[in-house]
Amino acid sequence: MSPGLSHRLSAERRRRFVGRVAEKNLFRSVLSADEPPFNVLYIFGSGGVGKTTLLREFATICEERGVPASYVDACNVEPSFAVGHPERSRDTILETVVAKGLARA
Repeated sequence: MSPGLSHRLSAERRRRFVGRVAEKNLFRSVLSADEPPFNVLYIFGSGGVGKTTLLREFATICEERGVPASYVDACNVEPSFAVGHPERSRDTILETVVAKGLARA
């Protein structure tokens, strides 16, 4: 049976992804580390420079290694949500993000 359309499109996107070797190697090293050197990897840049494409590539790397990954569009999340509120744990923040429909697996 031939692969489905989704698989073929994903493979083609992957084939066309070039460059960003340093970023991908950094990400792989973090996934392999016993203790990650940071808690958040912040990706930023002007529109159209490939941030979303790079994040999709990171998600593919996670999938290859069996590491769960989710996409969170934080443009609608108040940045100060947890500041000064220790009761708002990471899990509570993630539950809020999921409840607002901002996270996708």
